[in-house]
Amino acid sequence: MSRVPLPLVILLCIAVVGIIWWHGTKNYDFLTPPSPTEIEFARQRAAGELAQPADLFAIEAATEEEIVEVTPPKPPPEPRAPVPVIEVGDLSGPPQLDAWTKEADKPTASFINLASKLEADTQFAWALIAWERVIDQTNPSDDEREVALNGIRRIRATLPPWNDDPKAATPLILSVDAPGDRLQLTTRAASEAAETIEKASSGLLSISSVVRKGRATAASPKLKVSLAAKETKEPPSVETPAPESAEDIEKEILSSVFKLVGSKLALRADLKSIPSPSSAEPSPESREFLITRLAWQKFAESSTSP
Repeated sequence: MSRVPLPLVILLCIAVVGIIWWHGTKNYDFLTPPSPTEIEFARQRAAGELAQPADLFAIEAATEEEIVEVTPPKPPPEPRAPVPVIEVGDLSGPPQLDAWTKEADKPTASFINLASKLEADTQFAWALIAWERVIDQTNPSDDEREVALNGIRRIRATLPPWNDDPKAATPLILSVDAPGDRLQLTTRAASEAAETIEKASSGLLSISSVVRKGRATAASPKLKVSLAAKETKEPPSVETPAPESAEDIEKEILSSVFKLVGSKLALRADLKSIPSPSSAEPSPESREFLITRLAWQKFAESSTSP
């Protein structure tokens, strides 16, 4: 087989290129300048192509699920002021009902911390007094008061009465005027209420109950309740509707006594006002714990002073 001469190969290559170029450009006019319309069309097409980035430098867009919002860090909380510390003091002597009353300018949290420390150290008699200071020396929130009441309940159940000598108790008379048709029920209820008040005062008071027939009126039957020393001529009293059962009469008597004690102690600057008991809490228990032993002592002193 003979070889194709090199000059012929070169000639054929030039011919192929020339034919392809001629076929591709035979319809184009390279001598006539383009019209303004063609120039503007070419400019818009070029601008559109340049507006889209080339695939070589394209970055895949993140989906909505991949986008993570970065939450700026919260500013650090302002540091709380340290709670003032109430010094425990000397506990070698017998407990005093008025202990730590000179610390009344301290916040509620200070007394709660003091009571918790004393209770943790098994100084229960002193811890009870500290819990009572939360009630009668500060203005606790609802939560703080509930913490204090729980502490008082817890410790009172384990300690004997403050005064176990009936002769050393302050004698007071619980007087109740009742409707004529409920004298027997009221007599039993007043006796029960007297025992409850003595227990609430931790033996500081000795209560005798007296029930009399009240004045008959055309209006609804009433109870008239007072708690005072025997020699008091016109003691303060509270009138309330007379229930029809001994149990409800006892609750009304205790509620009236609570109001009488609260109104008398409200005049004192050395004790905070007695808070109202919760409606969900049994009446006797409310009176027993919301009126502290120091408050009962102050009430007894003011009831027997001229």
